[in-house]
Amino acid sequence: MSTQRKIACLVFPDVMSLDVTGPVQVFASANVELQRQGRAAVYQPLLLGESLEPVASSCGIRLGVDACWHDLAPAELDTLLVPGGQGVDVQRQNPALLAWLRRAEGEVRRLGSVCS
Repeated sequence: MSTQRKIACLVFPDVMSLDVTGPVQVFASANVELQRQGRAAVYQPLLLGESLEPVASSCGIRLGVDACWHDLAPAELDTLLVPGGQGVDVQRQNPALLAWLRRAEGEVRRLGSVCS
């Protein structure tokens, strides 16, 4: 097993920025603590969007996208987080995203949602 664990969080227009940045910060802080102990960082946070364009959150902060979810095999991920926010309703109407999430459910080690 690879020592790097990819921790991915979806981003989409009108996502709640705290639902993205809070959980991602937890994994980044875990890396800092591991390194403080002389160990290697193990978590690789990624933001996944429909395109590589920055995404405007519900508060207007633009979030950079590391990769497109549709170009990534869910099995490559350790953890997949689905945030909430005003944009959730639009995403619930995205059949390609929903199919990818259904596939991911059986392939990622850990799948979770944040807020809504």
